[in-house]
Amino acid sequence: MKLKICGGVGEHGRNCFEIITDQMSFLVDCGKGKDDMPDLKKKEIRKLSYVFLTHSHGDHTGALDWLIDKGFEGTIYGSEETVRQWKHTYEKVISLETECPSFVRWQRAGHCAGAVSYIFTIGGKKIVFTGDYCEESSIYVCDPLRNEDADLAVVDCAYGDHIFNREENLKKISDAVSPGKRILFPVPKYGRGLDLIDYLSGKKVEIYADDLLLSQIENMDSKWYRKKIKAEIHPFDEVPEQGLLFVTDPQVRKDKTRKLADKCDQIILTGHVYPDTYSDRLLKKGNAVLIPYPVHMNRKQAEALIKKNHFRKTILYHSEEIRAEENPIEF
Repeated sequence: MKLKICGGVGEHGRNCFEIITDQMSFLVDCGKGKDDMPDLKKKEIRKLSYVFLTHSHGDHTGALDWLIDKGFEGTIYGSEETVRQWKHTYEKVISLETECPSFVRWQRAGHCAGAVSYIFTIGGKKIVFTGDYCEESSIYVCDPLRNEDADLAVVDCAYGDHIFNREENLKKISDAVSPGKRILFPVPKYGRGLDLIDYLSGKKVEIYADDLLLSQIENMDSKWYRKKIKAEIHPFDEVPEQGLLFVTDPQVRKDKTRKLADKCDQIILTGHVYPDTYSDRLLKKGNAVLIPYPVHMNRKQAEALIKKNHFRKTILYHSEEIRAEENPIEF
C-alpha cells in the first residue's frame, strides 16, 4: 500500500493525499495552493474511486472543480456541514451521516463546523488522517484521537516549530481592542471567527458580523458546537462609528472589504497570511497587526498527540518547514 503526497507537505496549502491499494485508490482532500493544483496526472485521476473531505476550506477543497474537469468520476464524501459549505454542482456527493463506506470511520476534529478526522481500515492496514485538528476551541467539538493503532498517520502540524499560546494570544487580541475605535477582524467563512466573537463578547464593546457569520451564530445548536454564543451580535448594514467588525474575507481579497479596511482605525489579522495578498500588504505597511489565534497544532502538540496513539509511521503536513523524506511512501 502507498501514500502519494499530492500537496500539503512542505507547503501551507494544496492539501491532497492519495491512498493507493491493490483494490482501488482514493484521495483525502483536494486543495488548491496559491497557483498550483495537486500533483495528479489525468491517468491517476480517472482511476480514483473516492475523495474524502476533512472540511470545506479552500486549501482542502479548492481543486475539486479542477479534478472533475480532468476526468474524476468517483464519489465525494464529507460531513453534512462540509457538503453544505462547499458550493458544488457535482452529482456524486454524499454526506458521511447519510452513507459511510464500511472501511471508513470518522470523528469531529475541532477546527470548524463539519471538520473531521478519518480512520481508514483497508487491505489489512489502518491509516489515520487528523485533518486540521484542534482540541482547544471553545466553540467547536473535537473528539480526541486516543489509543489508535495505525500503520500510518498524517498529522496536522501547520504551525511547525512556532509556539502560539492560545490564552496569551487571546489576551493580546483583547488588549489590542480599544474602546471607541472601529476595528476590523478579517476571518475565514467557517472557523476561528466564532471563537473570537465568543471571547470578545465579554468586553464592553459592540460586535458586528457579516451575514454569513450571523447565520452561523443563529444556528449553533448542532453536534459541532460546544455551546451557543449568547451575546447580541449586530449586523452592519452601514459601517458603524465604532466597534469590532467581523468579515469573512481573511486575505482581504474583496473590494468591499478593502474599502472597509480603509475606514477602520485598526485591522487585526489572526491567521495565516498568504504572500502577495491585500492582507500581506496591509501587514507590511504597518496598517494591520498579526496576532495568531491557534486553530491547528505545532510540532510539540503533534508529537504529544502521536504519543497518545500508536502510529508506526507518521507524516506531518500543512507546514512549509517540514518536508517528507520520501514520496510515495510505502507502508
